[in-house]
This record gives sequence, structure tokens and C-alpha cells, in this order.
Amino acid sequence: MRKCLQTLKYLMGQPNAHWFNDPVDYVALGILDYPTIVKNPMDLGTVKRNIETGVIETREQFKTAVILTFKNAILYNEKRENAVNIAARTLQAGFENRYRTQIETLEPLDKPKEEPKEAEKKKEPARNRSKSGKGSSGSRPSKASRAKPGPRPQ
Repeated sequence: MRKCLQTLKYLMGQPNAHWFNDPVDYVALGILDYPTIVKNPMDLGTVKRNIETGVIETREQFKTAVILTFKNAILYNEKRENAVNIAARTLQAGFENRYRTQIETLEPLDKPKEEPKEAEKKKEPARNRSKSGKGSSGSRPSKASRAKPGPRPQ
């Protein structure tokens, strides 16, 4: 989640991000219809707190919350020429690009790490063993047919 926080801090520092960094105070702004239009309010500051407190635990939850922030702004400020709408679309596009290149490419967090012994076992070629524990022919090659130790050709 460290990369998510880094991306979020970068996003919050962008020009025109100030509209999205804190919850919408619809009473102070005099837009009393805001809660009837935006059913699930979200802002970048809340996303940050939710990561820090463990409410948001996965990259996918992070992405969903950030995108919701911008979708809400676009929903309420529906005119494409509206400054908030323009800022939301611009920041969302920048976020999606940054997420795709810097976060989506990371290894999954829930992927268990292999023990070194397990990794080494996977490197060994698979052998077809019968119930007796010997190779499929049931016999080993004679000493004469085995390769002799010595320098290997390069």
C-alpha cells in the first residue's frame, strides 16, 4: 500500500486537486442537493485516511475509491465545460495512467513467498518414478555409461 499512498500524495498535490482533497461541505457551499445526487461521497483525503487506518487494504479498493471521487464530481458537475468536471476528468485520466504503470505492475500482495528449498525443487527436472522408487526402466545406467566429471565445454 506504500505505492498507493505515494501515488495518492502525488495526485493530491496536482493543480486543481484542491477540490477533491477534502469532503464536500455542501452546506457551506450552498449546494444542498448534493447528498440527493451523490449517494456515496468520497474524497482523496478520506482515501488517504482509509489506507492509513486499514479500511482500504487492497490496491483494487484503493483504485475504486479514487475513481469514485472523480465520478462523483463528474456526476454532480455534469456540464463538460464546468471547471470541476474538467479537473475531475483530467485528474482521473492521470491517475489511471499512473496506476496502470506504477501500481498494477507490482506483484500481487497476497501471493505467498516461496521458501528457497521449494524454489530449488521446482528447478529440478521431473522424474517419472514407479512405485518402487526407481526410474521407468527400473535400472540405473552402468558406471561406464555415466558422464565422467571434468571440465565442461563452454
